[in-house]
Amino acid sequence: FGDRWREQPRVATGRVRRTLGGLALTARHLPRHPGAVAAALNPRRFGRYALSFAALHAAIPLLDRPEYDIAHCHFGPSGVFGAMLQELGLLQCPLLVTFYGHDVTRYPLERGRGVYDRLFRRAGRVLALDPLMKRRLEELGAPADRVVVHPLGVDPRRFQPAAGGPSPGPLRLLSVGRLVEKKGFADGIRAVARLREQGVDLRYRIAGDG
Repeated sequence: FGDRWREQPRVATGRVRRTLGGLALTARHLPRHPGAVAAALNPRRFGRYALSFAALHAAIPLLDRPEYDIAHCHFGPSGVFGAMLQELGLLQCPLLVTFYGHDVTRYPLERGRGVYDRLFRRAGRVLALDPLMKRRLEELGAPADRVVVHPLGVDPRRFQPAAGGPSPGPLRLLSVGRLVEKKGFADGIRAVARLREQGVDLRYRIAGDG
């Protein structure tokens, strides 16, 4: 996969540094790819994504036109960039996008209900984690015939309890994730407390930051 790996240039923080970096990228790539670079900088076409050089940063890895069978974008905002790259002719393959949570709830409130219009016009499949998310995506304008419920999960044939029963010693539990409310660590702590009250010998470890 090393020969097919593409990575975006790092976007500088701060308006001045970002502008200077965008101008440098423009000067470097405009002579070889004038059409694509000029289109990525067209504010009438891409609005703030053009003015902030975000569309150009997204386009840089694809200017040499690598071919892909499918583009799988994780989170809605990434799908917006995938749709823009299709418009630029730099991504000539079906577009698949998976939504995860805040990109269906908070992000449209911050950016407006039409933030995904370009994506919904172009995406071949839109994946939702549950029926509620599917309904919200359709309310935002996703075509119902292209939204598929695809829960996150594991293959139980690959992850099974070890043979021979539980290991000796206390029950050991582990939760891994960002330390934010929606991850449910507080629920885990309350559940462990109830088990301890019932006399269950256990150890509960939480790994994460935030």
